[in-house]
Amino acid sequence: MWTTSFRPFLIHHLRVCIFLSCTLCRWDVTSEQIVPRDSTKLGIFYQKCQLISGVVYAIGITLKISRGKDSTAEKCQGTPARLPSILDKVMVAFLRLLETTALLVPIIVVAIQLHNPCALPFLGSLSPYCVNSAWIPPPRLVHVVMLLTDFWMWLHFVYDGSFYIFYAFMTSIVIMLDYLEHFEK
Repeated sequence: MWTTSFRPFLIHHLRVCIFLSCTLCRWDVTSEQIVPRDSTKLGIFYQKCQLISGVVYAIGITLKISRGKDSTAEKCQGTPARLPSILDKVMVAFLRLLETTALLVPIIVVAIQLHNPCALPFLGSLSPYCVNSAWIPPPRLVHVVMLLTDFWMWLHFVYDGSFYIFYAFMTSIVIMLDYLEHFEK
């Protein structure tokens, strides 16, 4: 894959970078590796100036957008307001469903614990009150604390896991699809 697909693009990219003097490396044909490019003190100084000016430019633009006195319309100039697509609406409905049902998983865990306190992988199975899969009823306060601990832990598992799966993964796919759809028009 590297030699057939990626290497020609890398070599072409490095040639353009050398032409623009934006890199201090080159492709060595004999060793087939990226090696440092021979450069003068003036070339290194130019490279450093180019890097510093790029960083200053990025910081300046970021400060202008974030702290500037421009209105929101001016900041977003050129970006047309678009109505949500059908996929956006489905994703919003799905996220609403997730938020309303995320609480059900810890409640189901508590229901399983009430039905079978020695069920794996819950806290009751690890307690000294579960001997050979037989439940010896603990004091009521201890049992309530065990149930609340399981509820609390599973609430964290569900919300933390669903955050990464749904908000970081699935919504990013929808956003990328919207982005591609925007440029198709």
